[in-house]
Amino acid sequence: MSTEIRKTLARVDRPTFILALLLSVTGILTIASAGGEGAEELWRGQAKFLMLGLAALGPIILVPYPRLIRHAWLLYAGLIACLVAVLWVGPVLNGSQRWLRVGFNFQPSEPLKVVLVLLLARQFRFVRTERSLLQWGRALFLIALPVVLVARQPD
Repeated sequence: MSTEIRKTLARVDRPTFILALLLSVTGILTIASAGGEGAEELWRGQAKFLMLGLAALGPIILVPYPRLIRHAWLLYAGLIACLVAVLWVGPVLNGSQRWLRVGFNFQPSEPLKVVLVLLLARQFRFVRTERSLLQWGRALFLIALPVVLVARQPD
């Protein structure tokens, strides 16, 4: 393991990670112990998604925050395009059209929340003067666009 990766992993907040993992496992065990029809399928599905989440966590931890900030516009544009695609080609599941089928059901509004925070942080970070009305208007537009697209999805 390279020294850069070791330094990055050393900065991980271990107590928070362990608590989140314990909460996730407790939830899975609670579902499993509830029994009933379909409980086994539910807890196995939750366990599968926990494993997928942990597998995705590794590469995400290794991406430096400044790089995420630098590419926030690209991520934002891609996720907005996904939200628009949901309106046209998204499957209707349980009476709601919020996902894209890409081998699994992907809900673009969820990662967009994080990307929007990164984008707003980038926008306000590089302006050293008083916040102008134009800058606040731009920020409101960046927020309003996904809000409108998500609001168009049936509830």
